Amino acid sequence: MVDENLIRKALSFGEMAYLALSYAGDEGIGAAEAVSSLYASALKQKRTYIRQFARVLEALEGAVRYPEAIPRALGLDLYKLIEGRPDLAKDIADHLNRHPERDKDAELGMLREALIVPKKAGSKGGKSVSKTSLRMGRPEGEARVTALDGKVELRLERDFSAIPKARL
Repeated sequence: MVDENLIRKALSFGEMAYLALSYAGDEGIGAAEAVSSLYASALKQKRTYIRQFARVLEALEGAVRYPEAIPRALGLDLYKLIEGRPDLAKDIADHLNRHPERDKDAELGMLREALIVPKKAGSKGGKSVSKTSLRMGRPEGEARVTALDGKVELRLERDFSAIPKARL
């Protein structure tokens, strides 16, 4: 029945996660097991996304009213944030609960704000949602490249001030 409904209607990851959590509660099983059972025919990556959304919904303790409206990217960013900083889940849930009159758009805005607040706080405990680093051996020496918060930084033991901007 679930497979047929997935084919007929394009359910969001939030909706699928919500259904899995409801099923898990009814059956007395864990969310991961419920996802595996309900969405057995779904691709592995899709099941992973559903599990991650379920983790977000669980961590926010029922404070999310519009799980169907959460875009995939936002849900995955929330998952990364909550996995990196589990203590923030209660703060996010409390913030949502303090606004019972919110509509779908307001809720999405609050969830997006939750991703920004830890970065602005500047605390050592706050983690960025995503950081990528790599090192490359070059004839001029080792280059270090870091991508973080919309910036890409290249470090090389070389003075670039004498090189024209057009050439760089």
